Amino acid sequence: MIYSAKCYFCFTRQLNEKGEVGYEQRIVLLDAKNEDEAINLAENEATRYAKKHKAVFLDFIEVFKLFENNIDLDMITEVYSLTMYDDPDQEEFLNNYYLTGGNISP
Repeated sequence: MIYSAKCYFCFTRQLNEKGEVGYEQRIVLLDAKNEDEAINLAENEATRYAKKHKAVFLDFIEVFKLFENNIDLDMITEVYSLTMYDDPDQEEFLNNYYLTGGNISP
């Protein structure tokens, strides 16, 4: 079965002019037997990606089963990436944008 996994990263060395750090959402496609295996594969891939790009993997993954079976999965494929800038507090970033369902302005 094909799954997509969205993982979240913080680039503590990537600052904008306000001193806010860069956050990235990244989605990859995975070939897995079930959701648990997809999560495990996504965690391993996210750890490698973070190390390679000098980022912090925020240990936050969203996994979705895809119903399209005509995707070539010879390798992991990135299908989405978004970098955002916000306060350096990584937990606050996740709380503001993802755990609460939307950005909460102070």
